Amino acid sequence: LSVQSHFSIGSSLLQIGQIADKAAELGYASVALVDDMSVHALVEFSDKCKAKGIQPVIGCRLRVYDDATYRVPSKSSGIAPKANPMFQPKVYVKSEAGLKSLFKLLTAANTKEQYYYHSRTDLKSLLELEDVVVTTGDMFGLFSHPNATAIASELQRHFGDDFYVELSPVDTPLFDRMNSKAIEFINTFSAAPIVTYPFCYADNADASTLDLMSAIATNTQMSESWRPKQHVKDFAFFEPKDILERVKQAAYRQAKYNGVRDISVWTAGLGYLGEISDKAKYTFDKRDVSLPKFGDDEFKLLCSLCAEGWKKRFSVEVLGHKPSAAELSGVYRDRLRYELNVLKNMGFESYFLLVEDLVAWAKDNGVIVG
Repeated sequence: LSVQSHFSIGSSLLQIGQIADKAAELGYASVALVDDMSVHALVEFSDKCKAKGIQPVIGCRLRVYDDATYRVPSKSSGIAPKANPMFQPKVYVKSEAGLKSLFKLLTAANTKEQYYYHSRTDLKSLLELEDVVVTTGDMFGLFSHPNATAIASELQRHFGDDFYVELSPVDTPLFDRMNSKAIEFINTFSAAPIVTYPFCYADNADASTLDLMSAIATNTQMSESWRPKQHVKDFAFFEPKDILERVKQAAYRQAKYNGVRDISVWTAGLGYLGEISDKAKYTFDKRDVSLPKFGDDEFKLLCSLCAEGWKKRFSVEVLGHKPSAAELSGVYRDRLRYELNVLKNMGFESYFLLVEDLVAWAKDNGVIVG
């Protein structure tokens, strides 16, 4: 439920084909793609997974800021910058309506008002999503936010059974602390848990390459001491059964360092894994051509427009030449008949009528076309 592709620039190395191949090799029945603020891989990802007999789950990792329009003031302004915390929940699309609502959010996130170093959104926009499953996220998840409990409560009230709290058994003190806070929320508010693990490359040996890609994406020299670094280098695809050992270790650390000795929340989180893929059933299918209908007999209409154009163009000289009657009947008429037959045989008459309509409107309204 937490795979990213090379469309998450600087965060993943996985090519779309690699994801499908690796998932099939390791025996996954479904795989979710959750790129950062992007669904650019939707079509290719769907096709590649279907070809391998794997259910594609369409998702997205969002950057949710307290204020998506905030800009850090310049030093010369004398204005002190304010805190603008961010967290990265994940959403999974359940239907066409859900996908369209996600498109709407991502479109707004890329406007000049909200794009600042990268696309971003806010809690209000997240709550406006329709027909999606929402989780608290793993990387930069909700429980790293100072107001996590209040936000999680609002998400739970709004999305109901389609809201899940993520537990991620990554072996770092940060993830252990976030898991501890997540477990506290789950137990206090009877929230549904889900266990996920981020996959960013095919093999752990590729981790250093991702470091390099991250430096390129952030325009940072590798030698800079403050360069963002991924100290954990364990985000490669592993077999489904391997999650059990990681969960055991995470539960052990929770008991040892945080005093949380109840493993039932982890087993429940594993049990909910199939539920999200069952809900997020949206699949992309190639659509039929969708063009407006200009009349009951569009080919006849196209021919009539050509007849009007014939009269208009050949009544005067064009570039110093006016065809003779012999040329019109012996050359131009045959050429027009040939061209129209090509369009009819290919079913392109509606397309040409649409182009003619757009060009005519543009010319009538002073819009330059070419």
